[in-house]
Amino acid sequence: MSERIVRTVVLDSVEPHPNADRLDVAKFGGFVCVVARDTFRAGDAATYIPVDMLVPADRPEFAFLAVQARKSDGRCRIKARDFRGVYSEGLLLPARTDEEITALGVEPYVAPWEMDSQGLDAKSPSPEPPVYDLESWRTWGHLFKVGEPVAVTEKLNGSSGRFFRDLDGHLHLGSHTRWKLRPEDGGNSEWAHAVSFHWWNLARIPSGTCVYWECIGRVGGFGYGIQKGTADLRVFDVRTVATGGAGEWQNWPDARRTLVAWEIPVVPTLYEGPYDPGLVQALAEGQTTMGGGHVREGIVIRPTVERWEPELHGRLVLKLHGKGFRLGKG
Repeated sequence: MSERIVRTVVLDSVEPHPNADRLDVAKFGGFVCVVARDTFRAGDAATYIPVDMLVPADRPEFAFLAVQARKSDGRCRIKARDFRGVYSEGLLLPARTDEEITALGVEPYVAPWEMDSQGLDAKSPSPEPPVYDLESWRTWGHLFKVGEPVAVTEKLNGSSGRFFRDLDGHLHLGSHTRWKLRPEDGGNSEWAHAVSFHWWNLARIPSGTCVYWECIGRVGGFGYGIQKGTADLRVFDVRTVATGGAGEWQNWPDARRTLVAWEIPVVPTLYEGPYDPGLVQALAEGQTTMGGGHVREGIVIRPTVERWEPELHGRLVLKLHGKGFRLGKG
């Protein structure tokens, strides 16, 4: 289940905040939320509103956020916070039914640079590579086995996109969720600007190959050392498809070597070796390795050999946002 979805959780533990008499610390499924004292007990069901959701401040449940609400629509973005030395990620409410959760009017926050409304849409390719989305390591990290070979890459803060050569050899340019006219056909200028640096190399990819990238250098505060007013891209995954639509994700070490051979830039690999959960958490923090002197968004972790997990209902590739990024510590 995506970490961007409001959902019902069961609290593993609720303990007094070590530095605040009126607060408790609730833990569940790898997440931590600071809550008002005596609101919850261990074993309680609760409705969890993750970070980066928008809540309407005119509802009683969210009235305490009214001062922070946006003037444009009266909604407030849920953010991670540090409550007297305890990192808190999201908001907990007494458990609601599915109908009551819907009535809360909570929606995902979409950053301006993630909007897909710009540029002219193109017809979807066939077969169509899937939209790229990752689940949270905090929720699903237990699926990794201590000591198994893993690859950890830096998660970059930008706009995700896709570049696909279909089985007939035609090229397709996509944003996160939609397909766009190619630059030479009058497509979106920002995508065209980013892709123009590597267009001929991207165009060399074989038929049935889709590369997924992050467009960087223009997202507020995250320049990655790229000249102001310009943009670039880094590829973070590769998928191949065959006749009939069956698809296969490439093992990251193999994909990275292939991309380098094609002279296509890739996201930084921070670590390859035995899985260690403590090491994984540490790698999510600190400054970016890309340049620019700002905070790292986080990491993406995957087995070096692709693996499908029935419990996850998908491939085992997870993301972990750094606490420094969530708290806005640039």
